[in-house]
Amino acid sequence: MAIFTTSENNEQRTELLNKKFPAYIDSTIPYLYLPLESCILFERAFGITWNEFVLAYLVNDSLRDTLLTENPSITFTLSNSTSESSPTIDIELPYAAFDLIAEQPLMKQATRYFPLMRASNASQYTLGRTFLQEAYLIADYERRNFSISPCSWKEGVQQDIVPNLSPELDHHKNSQQLQGPGLAGVIIGIVVASLGIAFALFRLAKRRQRRVGLRLKGESLVSEEVSERPESDHSNGVIVEVDGEDLPKPELHGMFLERYEVDGGTDGHNKA
Repeated sequence: MAIFTTSENNEQRTELLNKKFPAYIDSTIPYLYLPLESCILFERAFGITWNEFVLAYLVNDSLRDTLLTENPSITFTLSNSTSESSPTIDIELPYAAFDLIAEQPLMKQATRYFPLMRASNASQYTLGRTFLQEAYLIADYERRNFSISPCSWKEGVQQDIVPNLSPELDHHKNSQQLQGPGLAGVIIGIVVASLGIAFALFRLAKRRQRRVGLRLKGESLVSEEVSERPESDHSNGVIVEVDGEDLPKPELHGMFLERYEVDGGTDGHNKA
C-alpha cells in the first residue's frame, strides 16, 4: 500500500508513506492504524498534533478552516502483494472523509479529530471505516477472495447491481444449458450404464438360482436313498427284519466253561 496527498489549489503531491506494507481492512473501527513514520508525514502535511493525553489527533477550529479551504485529497494505492509488478488500484479520499467529531464516551464534549492512529507493530496496520466511506468492499467467501473498488460520486450515473452467485448455482445453470450433441451423449451414456447394471444383476440372479437348484437336487437324492431302506413297513402290519445271514454270529468262548456231572452215588441209584 502507498499513500500520498494532493492539494486542490497548487496540485502539489506529497508522499505520506515511504514504503509498501500489508494491512487489514476492518469496518468495526473508525481509524486508520499506520506506521509511526507515516503518521509523522501526515503531521507535517496537515499540521495536526498528537495528543498524548487522549491518544488522538485533535483538530481545532482554525486548523479545520485552513484544511477545508485547501481541500486536500488523500489517495491510497492498493495491490494484492508488495511486488512492484503487481496490479494496483487507487482509492481517493477527500478531506471531508477525515473531518470527524468525537463524542462521549471518547470525549466529554464534542471535539473534532483526525482519524489517524499510531500502530505499535505491523499486526495493527488497519484501514477502518474512514477508508470504507469512499470504497466498496466485496467479500466472496465461497471463492475465498475479496475485491475493493472506489465509490463513484458522479451525478446521473445509472445504478448497476450485479448478483454474486454461488458456484453451485453457476454449475446448476451451466448444466441446464447443456443441449444438442452434448445432451444426447449424456443420455446415451446413462442408457448404456443402466443396461450394463441390469445385465450384471441378471447374471448374478441366474448364478444364485443355479446354486439353489443344485443344493435342492442333492437333498432330494439323499431323501430317496433313506426311504428305500427295508427296515419296517407299519402300514401293512408286516414286520420286515434285516437279513441276518450277513451278520456275524457271536459264540460263547468255551475255554473257561466247566462241565458238571450228576453224582451217581455208591449204589448207582438216585435218591429221592
